[in-house]
Amino acid sequence: MLKRSIGIGCGVMATLCVAHVMPSTNYNINGVQVASAEEACTTAEECDEQINAARIRISDANSEREAAENVLSVVEDDLTEVLDRIDATEATIEKLETQVEEIKTSIHNHKEELAQLDEEVEELQELIGYRLRLAQRMNNSNEVLDFLTESETVVDFIRRVRVINHLSKTDAELMEELNTLIERQQVILQTLQDEQLALTAKTEELEAEKVILADNQKQLEERMKSLAKQIQASENTILDEEEALRIAEEQKRVLEQTPPPAVFTTNDSDNSSNSGSSAESGAGSGAGSSAESGAGSINGAGVENGGFIRPVSSGVITCRWGCYTSPTFHNGIDIQSTDRSAVPILAAATGVVTTSGWHAAYGNWVVIQHNINGEAYGTVYAHMRDTPIVSVGDTVSQGQQLGNMGSTGNSTGIHLHFEIHPGGWRWGAAVNPERYLDFPSRW
Repeated sequence: MLKRSIGIGCGVMATLCVAHVMPSTNYNINGVQVASAEEACTTAEECDEQINAARIRISDANSEREAAENVLSVVEDDLTEVLDRIDATEATIEKLETQVEEIKTSIHNHKEELAQLDEEVEELQELIGYRLRLAQRMNNSNEVLDFLTESETVVDFIRRVRVINHLSKTDAELMEELNTLIERQQVILQTLQDEQLALTAKTEELEAEKVILADNQKQLEERMKSLAKQIQASENTILDEEEALRIAEEQKRVLEQTPPPAVFTTNDSDNSSNSGSSAESGAGSGAGSSAESGAGSINGAGVENGGFIRPVSSGVITCRWGCYTSPTFHNGIDIQSTDRSAVPILAAATGVVTTSGWHAAYGNWVVIQHNINGEAYGTVYAHMRDTPIVSVGDTVSQGQQLGNMGSTGNSTGIHLHFEIHPGGWRWGAAVNPERYLDFPSRW
């Protein structure tokens, strides 16, 4: 019996399920988990373009899915018809096979009857032969005549004549009856053999038809699998594009809500340094002298003229940009503190929190979206000791505490991993933070 299995796929089919694999990365814009921000828009106009493009792709994918589902419905009907024909053919074959077995049994029984009749014919032939030989001897020796002449009366004579005639007639009739039975049995046997051959031929014909139907079933099931994959691919595209649509819409909202940062000038920085009102306590003497890596002039609080400050008030650089390249490239700067107490992590610039939570590699982390002089930037703060004290959607000020330095996630010691992303945060788009900030070995 061939296995009836029309259902294939997720919701449409049962033997094939091409699951949509959600992204493994944890990009988050205001609580929306996304796969990748490589195409994240950096202006409202770009966001509108991405939103429109995503909607068009969703519409196209919906049309493709609907077309594939329509074809799939037709194929499913065809497959149902084929399976019904297979079931009917198998039932007919089973019935024919039963009839063949019954005919075989009848043939066997008739052959046994023929064998028994053959034995009876042989016995009768021997008996008739004996009587004929006896009669011949009686004729030759006038025994028949003596048998008749010994009659005492006419009635006895007639009786004796009748006996002789009866014996001759009975032998002939028995022989004729046996011959008739043998001929009849042979006719029945031949008829049964002919029926067996016909049923066997019909069974073979149906078996060949079943093979063809099974091949049709296989082709239709392969077609259904192909259509299921098309439908799943369309559904995956729809999910991806809906996700991209949410990213673009949320990114646009973030860009519209992100306030412009404070514009720092050299005089403002000097005044801030002289008055001791920086966001980083105790950093004046360590960083106020000069920039060590050519990132522009920086005031005593670690504020660069472009608008960023160092994310901790004091620390030691343990791993700079690209300090290792295997198994992955180190795409940020690691800062350690000699202070054994809780070390506050500070927002490098004013912005909106777009990610706040847990990441398998970054541990407790925060991502902030900035708008500095009309340009979008993203900053990353990883391996915090505890859950960040800011939430997605919060607007934070430069120097505001985000959490405390820790060693969560993929970390081998207490430190802060810090990244800067021009154009907004997205995987693989980080640049050397020392392009924007001076990081001495210790401050």
